[in-house]
Amino acid sequence: PQVVKAMQSLFDGTFRKVYTRDRRGAPIPDGFRVKEVHRVLNDQVWREYAAKREEIRQNCGGKSPSLPDGSQTVNHLKKHRIDSVLPALDEAVNEHWLFHGTTAEAAKGIAENDFRLDLSGSNAGTLYGKGIYLAENATKSDEYGEGPKGPAGGEEAEMGYEAPKPPPGPPPPLVRESYILVCRSTLGRVNY
Repeated sequence: PQVVKAMQSLFDGTFRKVYTRDRRGAPIPDGFRVKEVHRVLNDQVWREYAAKREEIRQNCGGKSPSLPDGSQTVNHLKKHRIDSVLPALDEAVNEHWLFHGTTAEAAKGIAENDFRLDLSGSNAGTLYGKGIYLAENATKSDEYGEGPKGPAGGEEAEMGYEAPKPPPGPPPPLVRESYILVCRSTLGRVNY
């Protein structure tokens, strides 16, 4: 229950009602309700991640890179003192928690076998080239989930339009289930 509550806070705190082309005409949801949280522990994937993180540490040459304003995810976790529900991050390599929206089938595959670069872009294209696409707000990652996007209704906004945050309280009735992974990510030096 504590982890679900913390994840709900993270989703609420990083929510942005902004229309982008990746919604493909679908409306923007008014919020999310976290129903379940599953922690993935995969020894092989963790060993590969840790080895790559050490390689990035060496490439940083003893300097601690960072994002100028931090990420929305980590800023929210620290501000609301809920960062203790997730494993500690390594600031020396610029680690952050970031979101990845996907389908139920792909989420299961990622949890069991890691991300597959050969499948990158198979759901929504590769605007910035082949790679793993992560976001610092849940709304952006929701665009890549399955099924119709957002609440029922004909709401659609212009690209880049940022609507005000919804009032506090429960989100509207759930229209679809979305699968969003919260991923530990080593950013190293970022060209920002």
